[in-house]
Amino acid sequence: MNRYRLSQQAEKDLEDIWIYLAQQDELGAELQMVRLLDRFPMLAQSEYGATAN
Repeated sequence: MNRYRLSQQAEKDLEDIWIYLAQQDELGAELQMVRLLDRFPMLAQSEYGATAN
């Protein structure tokens, strides 16, 4: 399994996305975040993956 690390800005962006979605549907926001985060390992092993400096 490939590893990934989120920048502080990325973590803040994900939190902001959750807050935005949760205003309408908290459970739906949770489900969307789980779906998104579940894809990170796949993206980390992609040949098109990028690293931030």
